[in-house]
Amino acid sequence: MAELPVPELPAAPARCSGRFTISTLLGMEEGGWGPYAPAEGAGCDSAHPTHLSGGTLCTRTFGYNTVDVVPAYEHYANSKGVRDAGKGRPSLADLHSILKPDPGHLRTPVSDPQRSNGLPEPGPEEAAGEPGRAPTPEPVRFGWVKGVMIRCMLNIWGVILYLRLPWITAQAGIALTWLIILMSVTVTTITGLSISAISTNGKVKSGGTYFLISRSLGPELGGSIGLIFAFANAVAVAMHTVGFAETVRDLLQEHNSLIVDPTNDIRIIGVVTVTVLLGISLAGMEWEAKAQILFFLVILVSFINYLVGTVIPATAEKQAKGFFSYRADIFAQNFVPSWRGPEGSFFGLFSIFFPSATGILAGANISGDLKDPAVAIPKGTLMAIFWTTVSYLVLSATIEHEHGVWIRPPHHGGDFWRYPLLGTGLPCLSPQSLPGWRPSFRYYSKWAALFGATVSVVIMFLLTWWAALIAFGIVIFLLGYVLYKKPDVNWGSSMQASSYNMALNYSVGLSEVDEHIKNYRPQCLVLTGPPNFRPALVDFVGTFTKNLSLMLCGNVLIGPRKQKMPESRLMADGHTKWLVKRKIKAFYTDVVAEDLRIGVQMLIQAAGLGKMRPNILVLGYKRNWQMASPQSLEDYVGILHDAFDFKYGVCLMRMKEGLNVSRVMQAHINPTFEAAEHPEENGISGRAALGTADPIALAGEQQASTIFQSEQGKKTIDIYWLFDDGGLTLLIPYLLGRKKRWGKCKIRVFVGGQINRMDEERKAIVSLLSKFRLGFHEVHILPDINQKPRPEHIKRFDDLIAPFRLNDGFKDEATVNEMRQGCPWKISDEEVDKNRAKSLRQVRLNEILLDYSRDAALIAITLPIGRKGRCPSSLYMAWLETLSQDLRPPIILTRGNQENVLTFYCQ
Repeated sequence: MAELPVPELPAAPARCSGRFTISTLLGMEEGGWGPYAPAEGAGCDSAHPTHLSGGTLCTRTFGYNTVDVVPAYEHYANSKGVRDAGKGRPSLADLHSILKPDPGHLRTPVSDPQRSNGLPEPGPEEAAGEPGRAPTPEPVRFGWVKGVMIRCMLNIWGVILYLRLPWITAQAGIALTWLIILMSVTVTTITGLSISAISTNGKVKSGGTYFLISRSLGPELGGSIGLIFAFANAVAVAMHTVGFAETVRDLLQEHNSLIVDPTNDIRIIGVVTVTVLLGISLAGMEWEAKAQILFFLVILVSFINYLVGTVIPATAEKQAKGFFSYRADIFAQNFVPSWRGPEGSFFGLFSIFFPSATGILAGANISGDLKDPAVAIPKGTLMAIFWTTVSYLVLSATIEHEHGVWIRPPHHGGDFWRYPLLGTGLPCLSPQSLPGWRPSFRYYSKWAALFGATVSVVIMFLLTWWAALIAFGIVIFLLGYVLYKKPDVNWGSSMQASSYNMALNYSVGLSEVDEHIKNYRPQCLVLTGPPNFRPALVDFVGTFTKNLSLMLCGNVLIGPRKQKMPESRLMADGHTKWLVKRKIKAFYTDVVAEDLRIGVQMLIQAAGLGKMRPNILVLGYKRNWQMASPQSLEDYVGILHDAFDFKYGVCLMRMKEGLNVSRVMQAHINPTFEAAEHPEENGISGRAALGTADPIALAGEQQASTIFQSEQGKKTIDIYWLFDDGGLTLLIPYLLGRKKRWGKCKIRVFVGGQINRMDEERKAIVSLLSKFRLGFHEVHILPDINQKPRPEHIKRFDDLIAPFRLNDGFKDEATVNEMRQGCPWKISDEEVDKNRAKSLRQVRLNEILLDYSRDAALIAITLPIGRKGRCPSSLYMAWLETLSQDLRPPIILTRGNQENVLTFYCQ
């Protein structure tokens, strides 16, 4: 436990009102009050409260003198985990870090003692109001009977019960009618179980069916299906209203009391009915609920009247109309079907009846007006399904008539408005391996939900295939629109969980696949530092890895872990959003290390997952190596050696104007800014001059344009494949040339050769490239690659390494090592002499590059390797400097790990 500085206790403390006062049981235990423990019966609430009052400590921590707190509802009330810093549990740093004497360093666990017992406290949406204002009146909340069961029963019964069920029974008979009822109820029951599971998988707020679907399947499906539900409910009102108006019209017609004529009477009665319903809705939920009770009682009276009428002896007039009392011969005759008319088929009648069973979402649609949706929705919905099923079975069994001659057939086959509702089993397909899927409703099965969803889709096409296609078309259109708009919401939906599960399964499955050259991908660990500091490096790699392979932007934060970890957590999200805004498909990761090289070693060893691991290290050229500290020079070259040691390929990028734009960015934001030191150009963050920026500002900052975002036109990409590195020097420019912005560029390949064998060597390289199927047809042989460079260029190289020479006069090795003690980057005279040929080659290659590729769009050249322990870092950097100096195009120095990345075999 993290102990607190012991506050001074008042001389006469008041009695404790906290619920968890057990100080008499603590005694002298470690972490207790110790000598400051209150006496038995002493209180914890102080008359003179301190920064951490005794009352707070007592009620929150069982009397322990600690920052730690007991579990409480409010700690988990926010699903996103973002809470007021002054409330809730203390941070890990508060408990784990070294305790500072300043009490302001610690969070104060603020809590009302009367609410410190773990019971729910009102959230922001439940607050009564601001201090000083009159309390907001509590909205009407309904229980499971009035809010869900009655509402669902009214929607399930509806107009089908009175106008269609007798006619269906007359056609299909009692047996098949029961089968139709039970089939319909099976689908709606499965849907009801799924709705119950979703409504008990967390706190349900207002929004009804849309809320349930969107929070389970995401805003894309929630928005598309939610709009169709809203439309379906609106049309449902019209259907029920027309059915009611037809019935009233028939009663008026029976008594010769028509208002105008049979058709217009339906319109008049319908408009009046909808207007009355609108008035009830505008009056508020309380009046709407009262109206629901009234309608429910009216329907119950009609049921009772119906059942009582079946036992009253039928008069001759009633028998003439087809009404009889209970008779075994008529029951047996009505038990079997008697098909008549165009709708006389099983699925035709099923399509007419099914809409009567689908009003089960009426309760869930007012989820925001329920006292406890997690209890009301499951209980009310399932009870409504049960009682309405019983009523349908009973009423269909008591229909006694002569083949239904008195019953009016429907005007159309089925009700189109219900077809979208047949997909209600679809919220229910949440992946069961998501830890967030923990419904308290126990009677849910993912297989039952899948069965219900499948049956729903099948029924849609069996009933009316063209209506099903229209419904699917609307859903797909709306889904595409919402996906295009990309709503900025995060609800932890199952769509997100499914994406994770798919990625996880594929990644694990990929580990079982043997590697093959044909499936090689250049997976790049890019030492960008903060990615927005080196946009050209990010754009270059993102161009050829997009939709093809892994790109991971790495950043090394140098300094004490305790100091840098908050910066790491703060900035990671901002850097990721910056990459998304720039349309770079890459990951961002950072490490905290004591120095640069150790941090990069950590990234090289730990980056990636399974087979999705980097195999190429990409970094920027260390532009200021001559002025940098010797240790940073050693670290930079050491990083290249480490990459080769870990079997990485290396890709090093140099641009004439440099890569690091942090100074430009800061000057744009703050014109008075002056950097304390020149930012490093090597693609490694270390000590960037900017410091920590706001992550929101970082994600929204103005994007710097680079050459890799521009159309290159008909320029050339020049590849100098000087040494066989496995083909990586060829592969990266090839992938770059496949992109639209670089598609018009002609790719030229330069290789070394002998002047007397130029044709043969050119044909051999052309043949090899054609077998690689890279499409490179312009090949140039460089016969003068081994010629001696011009004297002025040789002198320039000698002047470049002069400040780093040891000038030992070819002394023995022991003496040289003694002279170089503490400065391993120094170059001995023997090392200059042994590497003279290689040094002159770099000078000559620079002359060739200036001759042939001065106007190229990009130059790719094989990176020379300095042998570890034999080539000092300053000499190696002099090679790179000499090779790439005075060139305007971006230069990519690439060296594979000497293993093939290209093949011309098909197996």
